[in-house]
Amino acid sequence: MEDDEHGSAAPDDASMADRDAPVKEEEEEEPAVKAEGGSNGDGAEAEDKPEMKKQSGYLYFCAQHRGEVAEELAKEGLDKAEANKQIMKRLGVRWSGTSADDKKKYVEDAPMVAVKPKKPRKRKADKDGETSSKSINVAELRKAKSMFDEGILSEGEFIAKKAIILGLTAKQVAEGVKAGEAARAMSGGSSPPPPPASPKKKKSGGKADKEPRMELPTKALDPFMKELCECQQDNPKRKGSKSAETYDLYKCAQTFEEMLEKGAKKADVANDVAKGFCKLQDAEQQERIMGMRKPVAPKAKKEKSEASEPAEDAPPDDEPADEKPAKKAKKEKSAPKIDARYVAIRGRYFVRRVANDPEDGLDAGYEGPTKYANATGALVLSAEPPPSGAIRMRGIADPGTGQLFSPTLKPNNQTAKPSDDGVFKFKLSHASVDGLEMATGKVTLKIAEQKDSRGQPILVGKYEFHAKRPEEDLDSLWEEQIRCTRAPPATDDWPEHLFPDHPTTDEDIAGTMEDAMEE
Repeated sequence: MEDDEHGSAAPDDASMADRDAPVKEEEEEEPAVKAEGGSNGDGAEAEDKPEMKKQSGYLYFCAQHRGEVAEELAKEGLDKAEANKQIMKRLGVRWSGTSADDKKKYVEDAPMVAVKPKKPRKRKADKDGETSSKSINVAELRKAKSMFDEGILSEGEFIAKKAIILGLTAKQVAEGVKAGEAARAMSGGSSPPPPPASPKKKKSGGKADKEPRMELPTKALDPFMKELCECQQDNPKRKGSKSAETYDLYKCAQTFEEMLEKGAKKADVANDVAKGFCKLQDAEQQERIMGMRKPVAPKAKKEKSEASEPAEDAPPDDEPADEKPAKKAKKEKSAPKIDARYVAIRGRYFVRRVANDPEDGLDAGYEGPTKYANATGALVLSAEPPPSGAIRMRGIADPGTGQLFSPTLKPNNQTAKPSDDGVFKFKLSHASVDGLEMATGKVTLKIAEQKDSRGQPILVGKYEFHAKRPEEDLDSLWEEQIRCTRAPPATDDWPEHLFPDHPTTDEDIAGTMEDAMEE
């Protein structure tokens, strides 16, 4: 030990080596353990002691078994790089397989280790490799910027002054070289905070700023009909529109009255005055008539209805050039095409009720009733859009009046398309009758595989009808299995009086399967 120039003893190389010597087992994972010795002989011994903490049980376990695991990996022939990757994995597996009591013992036996001190950040070196110790005079830089903003310094003078303050050349400042480094130096090594965002300016011309559209009532024109006026000679209406053609006829008129004589309508004149296309020559009268304008009320949404004649006060059909063209009228929807399978079965039928399934015992060449007198009902199926029909069944009548119920048929869909299994489904509804609370039902029909003796289709299905009249204690439900065969074209026994609202002649509704398929 030798005394330094101040007379204090400096530690020799051996003592310094002892103090900084790392623990072998913890060379890669933990900071080095410093010796408690190393005193310099004065009262600074406590300050030289490193900060200590207890090592974790897991790291102590790894330190004890690291050499053993390394030997195992060496025997397996792994290279050094792969062995270093595998060593901590295998130590982790071993630690996981260690019992809780053994883990507790490792935690208790773990030694105290020194905490590795944090290394100070190295300052960036300049071009010469030496650490820059220059400090930037922020106050001077801000003062120069303020003088530049106020116009005291020109741009060239500001760049030269800024270069002197930052220690850069004027060219570097002008080109922005090292601008980021200078900004970080001003803020102590970190990037300066971004400037506050400028407040957003509200755009003008929005809905809130837009002036409401003004209109002039046609009655306001009456006091000024003979006043001299002047119309804008450049046609402001949409080119090619009817309004543009009419405007050309009356734009040379000198009074409102003359404008009407030349083909303008009162609504046209009011519209032109309100929009400034036509003005009165007398300034006071012009100011007076413009004061009679009113803002256009927003249109309320209305249900679609049939088009009506436009009123006299209504604005012209064609808007001027500065307005958007009117929307094209929607095309009328064409009637849906009736399903060809339904068209094939349209016509008149005599109905016969059966006790069981109407297809049971039905043979080809089946002879159905040829007169209504031999049938238990009648059916009409019409294919005129929308498809409809009617059915009358004997015995299904109103007990109060004795009249047969006369419900109409309506297919479940607009095209009368059958279901996937070939069944046509209809809803039954009865005209309202005094005291009749309910009179509804349904009919299902299907084309049988067999045909009748005349080669015509046979319809089989079910008829259901429910009628209810509380006053007379009527609450009846009818369910009938039915077969329907076409009525002969020349029959003289068709009950036309039972179908007053449906066509009942062969010319209107008769048709065969072959005719329908040709269509």
